[in-house]
Amino acid sequence: GVYGNIWWSCGVATDHIKNIKCVLDPVQPLVGKNVTVNCTGDSDEVVNAGSLVFTAQMKVGGSWVKLPDLTFDICEELNCPEPSGNLKLSINIEIPALTPKTEYKGEITATDQNSQRLFCIDFDYTLE
Repeated sequence: GVYGNIWWSCGVATDHIKNIKCVLDPVQPLVGKNVTVNCTGDSDEVVNAGSLVFTAQMKVGGSWVKLPDLTFDICEELNCPEPSGNLKLSINIEIPALTPKTEYKGEITATDQNSQRLFCIDFDYTLE
């Protein structure tokens, strides 16, 4: 399976968080268990509020099927107000017991209190 670098930035120059890097814990997520996405980056602003949107698709018989979006309050993942500088973010996601073992791809996008984008990161992962 793919347990190495499943992430790549979809960020742009105007994003407030640069050098975003994410890892999974556990590295090999299990069906029916929670997985934590741990991200770090460099923020150029204080984050007082905002949201995280997790979009995903799964491969079914050679086609991609969109899954329901997950939206999180960014202050549940950070200690708002989060100062500028080095930022650590942890997102806990439940993988339901009936989740198919297949390829998944998607994006995590974060916005701040002004609806400006903090970061965008894409993923592509095969759940085994």
